[in-house]
Amino acid sequence: RAAYRNLFNRDPDETGLRFYRGRLLDAGWSESQLHDALRRSEEFKSRDFGAIVRRVYREVLGRDPDPSGLEAYTRSLSRGQTEAELRAELRRSKEGDALSVTAAITRAYRDILKRDPDPAGLDNYRRLVRDKAWNEDRIRADLRRSEEYRHLGHR
Repeated sequence: RAAYRNLFNRDPDETGLRFYRGRLLDAGWSESQLHDALRRSEEFKSRDFGAIVRRVYREVLGRDPDPSGLEAYTRSLSRGQTEAELRAELRRSKEGDALSVTAAITRAYRDILKRDPDPAGLDNYRRLVRDKAWNEDRIRADLRRSEEYRHLGHR
């Protein structure tokens, strides 16, 4: 089931489940052999890799891929990269990391100060994350020590 979800983004049908379970249990296949067989399948080869790249870009980065990214990741998927691996790679990218940091700062502001961060606050906390390795918990603690937080009725 995990291999199907990882490679096809779906659960296996009963026929596939029986067939590949038999290979694992009766023929002694390893997990690696299972993944290799699924990657050689017609279903894997016939996926619309461009559509997958576009969907994952929108989910992770909130935008469509540039032409070179579309081409490179389409090729990677056709060679066996999984959607999960693509998603993780985009999250680790400089752009993905920046979006993750911005999301963490925004969450902290909304939870603590009940508003979105202003541009100066966003820049300040981005710098602290980048230069001082602050994390979301440290940002939250700092916001709780702010004058604005105290004005909201907290001590």
